[in-house]
Amino acid sequence: MRVEKVSIREEYALKLCDELNEKCMAQDGFKNHSFVDANEYDFELPESENPYCYLAFDEEDTLVAFLGYVKLNKTNLEVCMAVDPDHRREKIGTNLFLRLVSEFDSCSYQVSLDPANEIGKAFLEKLGFEYTSTEKAMVLSKDDFNFDCEPIELNIEADESVDGFDNLLKITGLIEEEQEDTEPAKKEVGYLYLAKEDSCFSLFDIEVKEEYREQGYGNRILQTTIRDAFKQADKIILHVSTNNEPAINLYNKIGFKTIDTIDCYEL
Repeated sequence: MRVEKVSIREEYALKLCDELNEKCMAQDGFKNHSFVDANEYDFELPESENPYCYLAFDEEDTLVAFLGYVKLNKTNLEVCMAVDPDHRREKIGTNLFLRLVSEFDSCSYQVSLDPANEIGKAFLEKLGFEYTSTEKAMVLSKDDFNFDCEPIELNIEADESVDGFDNLLKITGLIEEEQEDTEPAKKEVGYLYLAKEDSCFSLFDIEVKEEYREQGYGNRILQTTIRDAFKQADKIILHVSTNNEPAINLYNKIGFKTIDTIDCYEL
């Protein structure tokens, strides 16, 4: 078995991985999540953060498996894999993953699966991965954004408290509240995080303080942030738990579209 490490930007690697991915999807009957197509990146990656891939070839130099990865930040990798259905009892996938771990032994690993992929789930559980959530991946473009709320004042500051992010912003919503015998005071009602990546930004961890919930502040913080972000971004993405129906309804109203539903595993 010959293993080769290459950039996914290499045309021959793209072609080989795409062909194997198609074979696996035809055999298994569900989508295999991968980075073999630039359209499946969550954001445009600079050359220095190239997605790479381990390619495994048999004695006849036929591709029988690949394991791709992309560094999301300093400490986290997102991983994809496909193994030829005729070679799945040969522990090729396990060997490729062990190669990855040996190269990035201090990182965490995230894998997304089609919820119907029971074989993949069993494989991940054997490696020690744990199920974390079932999520919808949603995307919003400028043309689809419907700003329909009262803006809110925002405080924007860089946040280095989350490991692995160099470009993370904490965006806090502020309101004025009357005070007895004093000038009105500004109060923080909630916040969210925005990760800037070229022309595609990511939103996550939207939170409203308990005393200000169910008053529309979360919607105002979200929409005002998106309005301002579109001065620099072409699209905005987020992931939301399928159990969080109120949030999903809000995102749909604003103009977000669901592009995938995935089971998430981490190690």
